[in-house]
Amino acid sequence: KGVYDVGNINFRVKNRTPHGTIDVEGDLGNSWHYDAHYSYGENRFRSDFTNNFSPAFWNLAVDAVVNPANGQIVCRANLPGQPANPLAAGCVPINIFGPTATSRTTPQALAYVNRSDYNAVIYKQHTASINMRGEPFSTWAAPVAIAFGGEYRAESQVQTAGPLSSAGRFAIGNVSPFSGKFNVKEGYFEAIVPLARDLPFARNIDLNGAIRYADYSIAGGQTTW
Repeated sequence: KGVYDVGNINFRVKNRTPHGTIDVEGDLGNSWHYDAHYSYGENRFRSDFTNNFSPAFWNLAVDAVVNPANGQIVCRANLPGQPANPLAAGCVPINIFGPTATSRTTPQALAYVNRSDYNAVIYKQHTASINMRGEPFSTWAAPVAIAFGGEYRAESQVQTAGPLSSAGRFAIGNVSPFSGKFNVKEGYFEAIVPLARDLPFARNIDLNGAIRYADYSIAGGQTTW
């Protein structure tokens, strides 16, 4: 017999994503300018579910036998002499004979087979940066422009779950708790050096160069240019 008449899973999901940013910028004089920012954001997710089918409890409930001591139908796991099984506590035999027998069984039996639990995730992100730009001197063609700065990003996640979900007791919806984090630190420098302006063969000629270094906490460093 299938388990089509044990009922549907009921979910209640909450998801929030607050985020905030602070920015500053300014003029330092002599062509120099700066800007900086810091931001923090997080995602908080939680899923509570009820009436979730558990094969582990189902297998105990359908293994029903007659108790020789009193002639009542009981779960075999609760008979004297059976191996100790913590899942058998409160086991109620469930009827699987007939097209709708399971749904017409006792509420206690369905409550034993269908269980409630939850899973939740908290994801956090911090970012910050600062940038400087200016024209420190000039060539014969025009002022030299440079820019440099740094950035930082850190992210972390913590996932939790109830005891049944963590133990993989459900047919669907099992979640394993875990946590992890990483960060990235970056720095860059860029320059534009004018070489010529308003020549007969060229309106302008510039030399442009840039380099960036990124340090990943879980993968090492990387240079690009």
